[in-house]
Amino acid sequence: MLLLKFVLAFCGLSYELVLAQGLSAFLNNTVLRYSTTIGLYMFAMGLGAWASGRTANGRCVRVLWQSEIMLIFLGGCGLTSLFCVSGADWPAAVIIILAYLWVGLIGFFTGLELPLMLRIAVDTNGPSRAKIIAMDYAGAFMATLFFVFYFYPSAGLIHSAMILMVINALAGLVVAWKWQSAFDKSAKAALLVSWLILGGASVLLLFSTELQAQLITLYIGQAVNGY
Repeated sequence: MLLLKFVLAFCGLSYELVLAQGLSAFLNNTVLRYSTTIGLYMFAMGLGAWASGRTANGRCVRVLWQSEIMLIFLGGCGLTSLFCVSGADWPAAVIIILAYLWVGLIGFFTGLELPLMLRIAVDTNGPSRAKIIAMDYAGAFMATLFFVFYFYPSAGLIHSAMILMVINALAGLVVAWKWQSAFDKSAKAALLVSWLILGGASVLLLFSTELQAQLITLYIGQAVNGY
């Protein structure tokens, strides 16, 4: 459970850093983009944490799993959609609204994770609250290091987003496998969906280099035409 929380925190903040850098590239003003992205992310996490309190005890695992499924799609589609909108020469206001919508949604579903995992730990006699929270902070810290030293300079933004999708899909599969009893009769369906999503994310990762090159070409082409 501790490793799982580390991975979830790593993915959540990494998605936001990728989006923040994408916004900086499209609209300039790096300080503004990073500051507002992280600020909105933290606020949305608070909303997610508050909303988690409305989850019935018997549904914590299922809601956690559903949150991971949502984060896989949001994290993978967020930056890709910004490239497409920018390449289509839409107004900057549309890019800003769309980007912060992705940021807010990712923050909301990420905010669900920690409270739900704390409740699951209590129900399953898992690790202490202090250890889970510590791993949450550690995962976020590692995300900042990976982004600075690998994702941004080496992998590229699109390729990084696809890597995160695969990691997040693995985490979702672990949730469905580790706590199968919480799904009742839908356990097999949850496992099947998890495997299918992991397979789809893996295929996207295999072709992410080509996709990244095409999206960059689209963006550069729009910039040249605009100039």
